[in-house]
Amino acid sequence: MIKGEVLLTQRVFRELMNAMAFPGVWKCLPEGCVEHIAYTLLDGYVSFSSDEEELALWIERRTKSKRVAPQEADFLFLRKGTLPSLKVGTPEYPEKSATVIRLLKSEGEMLTLLLRGPGIENFRVVEVQGLSPWEVKLIGELNRNFPLGVDFVFVREDCCLFGLPRSVKVEVI
Repeated sequence: MIKGEVLLTQRVFRELMNAMAFPGVWKCLPEGCVEHIAYTLLDGYVSFSSDEEELALWIERRTKSKRVAPQEADFLFLRKGTLPSLKVGTPEYPEKSATVIRLLKSEGEMLTLLLRGPGIENFRVVEVQGLSPWEVKLIGELNRNFPLGVDFVFVREDCCLFGLPRSVKVEVI
């Protein structure tokens, strides 16, 4: 790994941590951010799934992470609005859950989301395109039994992203 890659992965990791610490605040990364996120978070010790074959092949080649069925994956890279069965952890090991990197298309209606929870003073309103109301409802159902649940990172095509930890309640307004 060369120095530039190290600095880039450090920056990506820092922005991802900030996105999860301050849910609903857009953070922007350099072009190629989906690959940068995969390269930063994945290695030979974690598993992943993707609904895009080309991205899955890149991830396998570059990170040595193991591709598995969606319900077994530690990390999921999803562009389609269909959420498969996901790992939500167990009462003994809630950290054994999935993190979804949801790749948003810049099409469809603009949703206004209301977020409440840790990292947010009172509430936060965020606008997002490429997400459906039923998907937001499903996210709420997945995360209703905190500390069990799924963490989400929403990534736009312009490489801006925001985090939605399982501890944050979300609704469409």
